[in-house]
Amino acid sequence: SGNRVWMAPNGRYAIAFRETKPRSHPVILRNTRPKNSIEPTYETIEYPKPGDAIAKPTVVLLDLENATETALSSALFRSPWSLTQLGSDPWADGVTWSRNSKQAWFVYNQRGHQLLRLCRIDVTSKVITSVIDETSKTFIDYQAKFGAWLDKDEQALYWMSERSGYNHIYALDPQKSSEQALKPVTSGAWNVKSITGYQPDSNEMDAVIVGFHKNQDPYYVHYARIDLKAGKVAMLTESDGTHRIQVSPNRKYLVDTWSRVD
Repeated sequence: SGNRVWMAPNGRYAIAFRETKPRSHPVILRNTRPKNSIEPTYETIEYPKPGDAIAKPTVVLLDLENATETALSSALFRSPWSLTQLGSDPWADGVTWSRNSKQAWFVYNQRGHQLLRLCRIDVTSKVITSVIDETSKTFIDYQAKFGAWLDKDEQALYWMSERSGYNHIYALDPQKSSEQALKPVTSGAWNVKSITGYQPDSNEMDAVIVGFHKNQDPYYVHYARIDLKAGKVAMLTESDGTHRIQVSPNRKYLVDTWSRVD
């Protein structure tokens, strides 16, 4: 078993993922033409197969001042593939604490990848609630289209979703339940491919966008800056082709390189 710990800003609390590793799932590979032998060689690797048990974390709240720990209910995340922090990295396990250390958030990616659930931990009540559920009958592309960002005042959270049929950014209240309505920040018959930068101070995101220009190939890659409060999209690239940009440290200038196959 293993433990991973994320400290609260006030230093009093911490949240740990306590895991018990499942039994080993070895697969034996047979090399019939090894370089230094006329006989076959064998190699054993760890390879969990569909349906095999994987590590299952228990979320534990630690009160370091009183030297107590509380294992929180896992009713909302019974079959986790991962429990990740807010941001745009689907592999960043852990939680994101509020500045006042009274709550924390994590994203539950259910095994099978048909459910992403944004969960909130209330330190006082020791209860985990669901803020928003993202579901799909087929597959949620969590590796390429994952994102959850808190604003500077922790009063809004920006959530990436394909629920409209196109990948866009939505705003929600990180304090409310999963029954709340999402407010579209971007919308239309085009896709936010990824977010390359988030600036909480100015409430802006720099985004990679495809399909925005109607007279261009929808696979051509373009860049834009999104005003999250106003919901306005300012295109940074226009020319008919795929673009790659380098933005200056002060975000006032950029170098744009673009091309197309013809």
